[in-house]
Amino acid sequence: MTADLRPDPDLAARAAQATPPMSLDTDALLHAAHRHVRRRTATRVVGGVLAVTTVAVLAADLADRAAEPQPAQPPTQIALPLGDDHVVEVAQGLLAVNRVGEPRPPEPRSVPLTDGAQWQVDLGLSSGAHDLVLTVGHPADGEQEAAVYYTRVDDTTAEGSGGATWTWGAAPATDGLRFSGELDTGEWSELVVVPPDLTEPHVLLWNTTGFAVTGGATTVVELPTFAAPDGQLLSAALGDYSVAARMRTGRSGVVLVDRDGDVVQVPCDEAGTDGCAGVDEVPGLQDAVAAVLAEPRDAAPSVADLVPDVRASNGLARSTGAGWDTGLRVPVSTVATLERSVSVSRASVADLLAASTPGRERPGRGVMVSVEGAGVSLPVTWSDDDTAERFDAGAPYPGTQRWTVGDDLRLVAGVVPRWMDDDTIVVLWFPDGITGADGRVVHAVDVPTYPDPTGTPARLYAVALALDDRTRPSDPDDVLVLHLGGVGSGEVHDASGLCTGLPAACLAAQPDGGTALLGELVARGVLDDAAGARED
Repeated sequence: MTADLRPDPDLAARAAQATPPMSLDTDALLHAAHRHVRRRTATRVVGGVLAVTTVAVLAADLADRAAEPQPAQPPTQIALPLGDDHVVEVAQGLLAVNRVGEPRPPEPRSVPLTDGAQWQVDLGLSSGAHDLVLTVGHPADGEQEAAVYYTRVDDTTAEGSGGATWTWGAAPATDGLRFSGELDTGEWSELVVVPPDLTEPHVLLWNTTGFAVTGGATTVVELPTFAAPDGQLLSAALGDYSVAARMRTGRSGVVLVDRDGDVVQVPCDEAGTDGCAGVDEVPGLQDAVAAVLAEPRDAAPSVADLVPDVRASNGLARSTGAGWDTGLRVPVSTVATLERSVSVSRASVADLLAASTPGRERPGRGVMVSVEGAGVSLPVTWSDDDTAERFDAGAPYPGTQRWTVGDDLRLVAGVVPRWMDDDTIVVLWFPDGITGADGRVVHAVDVPTYPDPTGTPARLYAVALALDDRTRPSDPDDVLVLHLGGVGSGEVHDASGLCTGLPAACLAAQPDGGTALLGELVARGVLDDAAGARED
């Protein structure tokens, strides 16, 4: 395995598009990465060979443990799955354990460690006729003593090919453990033992040769975490032959990013953390770490009541694995009051490709805004170098999406155009007016924005509407989403394209010929006078 950290130039260029830009202070990020190294303690590893031929030694070592299955200790860490599936594909050919079944006592016929194991957990990964299984030894003095990761061939036989044995207990490795390598089948196996002093860690697997993803490549992928029976967090993944070839060719490693800002490099090979490439030496890794550190950390989302039956997200809650909760709930039927939650998740490369407009460059950034259980997933996309000239005059802006149920507008989500100033505000414009909290009819409703949870400098917004017959617009398309520039800018951008630049067709489409709209823009200082806007 070569130690050359220089990636293929073309691959690196494509990988850079799949990772968000650096938005945090570089020196602070590197300081966090080294902070944990200075706190390192001795590692208690009894074995770490990925292609061992037997694990019977563990059975002999633990055979005298009590057979009554009991959890060793309560969970102290938070697992971060990626969605609801048992297994997820984090890159082409690379499957990761996402959610595991309930632990159960080992089956005597299928596990060679019956006398020495307390729990068996099926991981959902298979290598040919082999199923990857986790077995956990009995607790000693209230602490988990050992575990084995091995392959089960069928109901009667098992072997340790692709397995590893380790311990954790009173003085575990604060940098974690990584067992990785090529199996006899030519596939690649990864297992990461997360140090228990990290409460809510993200596991980033990097490889300088890159991982193939739909439409490109990336040097960094996130592995979901799952909990062993005692709460110890793990990550496990299995890659096909193409993944194994990439891992053999380049240098790889694992970085753990905790919610408190700690960045931990898991020891590489047998050289410890000193033998690892630095966070700033791997293309895309620094940006991936920064993106994790920029994610929302609040336990609960923040919501603002704009006017009756119209609410907007002020801030997201930390991820639960299924996305970041906006705090919004939207009705999903025209005949019932059933409401479902709205969440935001990172858009994959495949999502960005699907949202692309034919003949245009693929957007570089994006999030998916989803309505739970309704099969609704809105792509909000943008690029860091977006300009007003990139979009056709009068055409809808792809950075704003809306969802309707029948004739009812229920959800608006979007991103403030990247070319507009920081003081840009977002306004919902109701041409026929809507009743405000004070009983007065208003046309313009200011919408708060929140930071992009994926770590870019973009500002996002999400609005849920549950309007009744008294306030519901006759046509949901009449409601405009306006991005207004600062005082004196004269800049008006309409997500529908109709009123961008305030053409005559926009004013003519207003019930009063545009008088209320121009008056609002003058009152806000965006325009100097309404008469001049009509003449233009």
